[in-house]
Amino acid sequence: KCLRINQFIRSVLKLDPGKGLITVKDMKFTESEVSVFNDDELEAFFKHCDSYRFAIFKTYLMAGLRKAELENLLWDDVDFIADVIRVTPKKDWQPKTWEARDIEVPDELLKILKELPRRGKLVFANSNGNKYTHSWDDCIEIAEKANVQDAHPHKFRATFVTRNLQNGIDLKTVQALLGHKDIESTMRYLAKADSKKVREKVNAVWA
Repeated sequence: KCLRINQFIRSVLKLDPGKGLITVKDMKFTESEVSVFNDDELEAFFKHCDSYRFAIFKTYLMAGLRKAELENLLWDDVDFIADVIRVTPKKDWQPKTWEARDIEVPDELLKILKELPRRGKLVFANSNGNKYTHSWDDCIEIAEKANVQDAHPHKFRATFVTRNLQNGIDLKTVQALLGHKDIESTMRYLAKADSKKVREKVNAVWA
C-alpha cells in the first residue's frame, strides 16, 4: 500500500502544472479605439447645421445622450430650474434601470433648448410631432458637407465622455452621467482622455 502511495506521489510531481491551461501570456486582449471629434471638426460640423439640428447635436454633445434617449426626451425631462436633463421611463420606451438618471448640463445647452420651437411634448420631433428618428442620416449628411470624417451620433457621446475626463471630472461621476452599469464601460475612454494630457505635458516641456 505504501509503495502504491509513493508511486502516485512521484507521478503527480512529474506533471506539468501549467499543461493545458491558458496563461495570461497566451490571452489576446483587444480594445476598440475610441473615436472622438476634435475642436476643428466640431466647429465645421455645427457651421453646417440649421438651428434645429444645431440643437439636436449640441444635446448629443453636451448631455452625452444615447440615440434612443434623445428620441424619447420630453420637455418635462428638461429641468430649467435644476439645470438637468432627466432620462426617465416612458409608456413606449423603458431605459434599463441603471440608465435612468439626472444629467447636469451647461448653461449654453439650456439656452439653446429654451430658444427651440416646441412641437408638442417631445423636445425633438418631426413636423407631425412624432419622434425625430433621423439623427444618424442627418449626422452623415451634415458631416459630408462639413468634410468631417467618420461622423455618427455615438461619436458625440464619446466626445462628451473624454471632454469631461480631460477636465477633471472623476470616473464615478462620468459613469453616472453616462448611465453605465459598470465602471469598466467608462474606463475604456480613459486612454483617449489621458492622451491629450500627455501631449500637453510634452509640449510644455519643450515650450
